[in-house]
Amino acid sequence: MAENYRVKYESLHRDFIAKEAEIGELKTHVKRLQLERSKIPSDRLVSSFGDALEKMQVALTEKSTRVKYLVSDMDVELRANVAFDDDKNEISYQLPKLDDSLPPENLSTIRFKIKMLPGEEVSGEEVFDYDEVPNLLGLMQDYAKYQITSKRFTVGEISYEGTDRVEPGIVLSQIPSPFSLASPGSPVDITVAESTVKLTKVPNLIGLSLEEAEEVLKSINLKKGKVTKRKSESPPNTVISQSIKADEEVEIATMIDLVVAKEKEKPVEVKLTKVPNLVGRPVKKAEEVLKSINLKKGRITKRKSGSPSNTVISQSIKTDKEVETGSTIDLVVAAKQRKTNFRSKRRRIRPKKSRILNIKGGVKRARDER
Repeated sequence: MAENYRVKYESLHRDFIAKEAEIGELKTHVKRLQLERSKIPSDRLVSSFGDALEKMQVALTEKSTRVKYLVSDMDVELRANVAFDDDKNEISYQLPKLDDSLPPENLSTIRFKIKMLPGEEVSGEEVFDYDEVPNLLGLMQDYAKYQITSKRFTVGEISYEGTDRVEPGIVLSQIPSPFSLASPGSPVDITVAESTVKLTKVPNLIGLSLEEAEEVLKSINLKKGKVTKRKSESPPNTVISQSIKADEEVEIATMIDLVVAKEKEKPVEVKLTKVPNLVGRPVKKAEEVLKSINLKKGRITKRKSGSPSNTVISQSIKTDKEVETGSTIDLVVAAKQRKTNFRSKRRRIRPKKSRILNIKGGVKRARDER
């Protein structure tokens, strides 16, 4: 046992050293990437943001865009490090790097609004042909669909996102965004909340072996619950009942209790033996005979008899009858005989003889007197 623990410890220790070396290599690689990464100067912050807006405008005006819509205005919020340079007498903005671990309180929030101004290529009539996209956020899915169609738009793609923050069926996001302008008939895509609790159908496990049923439950993220055994004509260890019926929908990781067929009990072999003749035997000898053939002495009753005392004069089961081993045989034995007290009898007779003698004596005396 100690040797096994030592081997496991050495194996874990080797894995730990290897992981430490791997972590060191990753840290070195990250530092090298940080040195090689090109840095954007703070004065390029606004111009870079402007380039991004121009690219967005180009994408919106492309004919390949599925949704043709116009952004009237947009609120922007940035978190940046704002510093004042005394020498240059100017304010500089610096965006945090991806790997910077700056406390939120050290960053300033910059809010600004971008408003659309129609250019020469966009006439006022074209702008008036657009309709305002309704705000669908927070609405139930069916009502959101009604709002889309009632505003002369069409329902676009509907995607679902698992969340516990809101009730399932609530619209979480939409494209185009609320209050933006889009041409009538344009599709509006929505993302709808769905429950993070996933359901699965309970399979039919009856007739499967216990091992097969457990494998089926694991394959659909269900668990085997309490297993009870019951007598059945089905093969032993076969599922004969389940706590949740087949095809019912339950949450994943739900436990299903099972009832399996119990192994059939082997029939007990009954051994028989013949009852011996115990009449005339002393009770102790009769008990020895019973023990020798796996029978038991039962209740003993005493009764007056001309047989010697403690001699068996009767038995509850007749001789030569076959009974199961371990059976009990009741016995009736002869009771002890009482001895006659002859002295007491002579004492009782003596008074009678004396009276006779006295009578005879009295008669003799009467004769003599005559």
